[in-house]
Amino acid sequence: MQNNDVNFISVPSVYDAIKNAFQAFNDILGRDIRNKWNKMDMRVRNDAIVAISVIGRLAQNPEKYFSRATTEGAWHDRANKYADINGMKNKSDAFRMVPGPKDVVYAKVKGAFFENPALASDFYKFCDYVQKWEYNRTNPWNYKYQTSYEMMIKRYQDFIITKSADLVCVADVINTNHKKNPMVLASNKLAQLIRSGRQHQ
Repeated sequence: MQNNDVNFISVPSVYDAIKNAFQAFNDILGRDIRNKWNKMDMRVRNDAIVAISVIGRLAQNPEKYFSRATTEGAWHDRANKYADINGMKNKSDAFRMVPGPKDVVYAKVKGAFFENPALASDFYKFCDYVQKWEYNRTNPWNYKYQTSYEMMIKRYQDFIITKSADLVCVADVINTNHKKNPMVLASNKLAQLIRSGRQHQ
């Protein structure tokens, strides 16, 4: 049975929103770090600079860090190694205990969140939804549980689109630059459509 209320956005459009969100995180954190620069010692400054550069690369190519094609093999390798070290027979349990793509990404960028736990939490949650969207939409079992997967995928895509639009607005205010490019405008329009659809449900 197919849910007729599920409206999917194209994968490239969702990835555009993901790119916009990471670029917005990059802009917001860059300004935050500049404001706190004098409070940071040399090690913290270096960690922040490296982290910001990683977020910049995320904005250019998020698929490299989140797609099943580029991350699943390494995730399985971590799980297998953990299972072997701990004598676990069920390696699927180990798969849930080792870092996933979102955790690998966060470990590389946590230096950017100096004295900013709220934004760190927002960033991790966004990465979590990107991972869930990517892995659920490419799950080989989704044909068997189509309705359940459709609802999950829509939930994750809607969060990504709306959160991306909100982050872009914050970044624009911070940068005092209101000249949005067409990609950003498209992302905001999608977010508005999603919000409008929710209000009428």
